Amino acid sequence: LGNTTGAAARTSAFGNPDLKAEMGTELEVGFEASALRDRVGMDVTFYDKRTSDMLQSVAVAPSLGFIGSRLTNLGEVTNRGIEAVLFGVPIERARFRWDTRLNLASNRNRLVSFGIPGRTVETPGGQPYGAVQQHRPGYPLGGFWVTPPLRCGVDALAPTAATTGPNACRYNRGEAQLTAAGAAIFSPGDTARRYFGSSVPTIEAGFSNTFTLFRSIRVYALLDYKGGFKVFNFQERNRCQAANDNCARVNDPRARFPQTPGDTILNRELAVYRSASITPEWIQDGDFVKLRELSLSIDIPQRYLRATRTRSAT
Repeated sequence: LGNTTGAAARTSAFGNPDLKAEMGTELEVGFEASALRDRVGMDVTFYDKRTSDMLQSVAVAPSLGFIGSRLTNLGEVTNRGIEAVLFGVPIERARFRWDTRLNLASNRNRLVSFGIPGRTVETPGGQPYGAVQQHRPGYPLGGFWVTPPLRCGVDALAPTAATTGPNACRYNRGEAQLTAAGAAIFSPGDTARRYFGSSVPTIEAGFSNTFTLFRSIRVYALLDYKGGFKVFNFQERNRCQAANDNCARVNDPRARFPQTPGDTILNRELAVYRSASITPEWIQDGDFVKLRELSLSIDIPQRYLRATRTRSAT
């Protein structure tokens, strides 16, 4: 445009001419039951879903001359689980009613295969704070895979580990192996990574209650639970880094000023916490319970609505 020129090729947007639509099949089996004129009931469903050619963002090899990632069809993914609902009316009176409901759900996600001979691992793109999630057959999509540090008395002594001096393995009680300079040691490559959990909840529950007073006032509360998954605590890792030293782990007086063999082991852990590598300490339980909703509703009496020609208002 005018005197401005630009490249026709966009190196940050690499297309995929072989991209196909996802295809899936699903089997569902369930039943419903109620009793006491619907005062008590349940609804249970089992599902087994198999998806082929699932779309996932995959990093592009730099040798192709492009950067970033592109959508790619993965081989086959399964999702299997149970969904259950239990409901009831424990109390029903002329001026008071209590409705309760419990929802339970579980899901087991697995990558069956990439559909590409020889491929055993894929690291999704778009992980700005370190590549801690990977796709691997037999495990959940985007599971957490990180490399633990080598430990004295547990792992074979690394060639770079100190053999003399204060950084040598003295207790062999699982303390971190250190170099002569005091740095934690990690095995290189993807084969050294270990699986530490799913990145998405595998168990979910919701518990709701509605209390109705005088048929016009309703109090509703919903508790939400999600569990069976992990999160990457980047904030705490960043605080513990050598450049910041602003977390409880690295400011523990026992680790800073060791007096006993146990304190010395804590002191060696400082090298792990301060390391630039992402260690298992930062892959933490993500389970939580939350008060998702709390509401108060009041139905306005009909006699106040006649002048506005409104049937109902809350």
